[in-house]
This record gives sequence, C-alpha cells and structure tokens, in this order.
Amino acid sequence: MQLDFDLHVTQILVLFVVLGSIVGYQAPAEYKHLPVLLGLVIPQGRILVRAFWDYPSLNKPKAPYLLANELQAVLAALACAAISYLG
Repeated sequence: MQLDFDLHVTQILVLFVVLGSIVGYQAPAEYKHLPVLLGLVIPQGRILVRAFWDYPSLNKPKAPYLLANELQAVLAALACAAISYLG
C-alpha cells in the first residue's frame, strides 16, 4: 500500500507548528493548547472532502490518503504540543 501525502495539508501543518512554537513561548499557560487544537481541526476539512468526495470519483482507494494525512496531522500536533509546553 502506497501512502498518499497531500502537500497542501503538509504546508498547513508546518504553519501550525511554527505558529505553535511562537505562541508556546509567548502565551500564558491557558492558551498553549490552541495551536495544537487548530492544527488538528483546520486540515480536517480538506482531508475529509478529498477522501470521501474526490477519491471515490477518481476510483482511488481512500484508506492510504486518510492514513497518511491523519498521521501527519497527529504528528504535527504532537510536535507543536512538545514545543509549546516545553518552551
């Protein structure tokens, strides 16, 4: 099974990791979780629309796309959380 990474999702997640690291150093403790939540929620629209709308119309399997992009969303959120909470 070949994983299908979406580069647009990757760009969104890199942006949230960078913003999360900046917010993590500057924000008080009660706001440090916001970049992590936004990094998980914002790309879901693109991921779910492509997986359940575009891929069936192209006769492509949606499981590799969902797996690859959800995994990178979770890893980016973990990186963002580690940077903001350790900083």
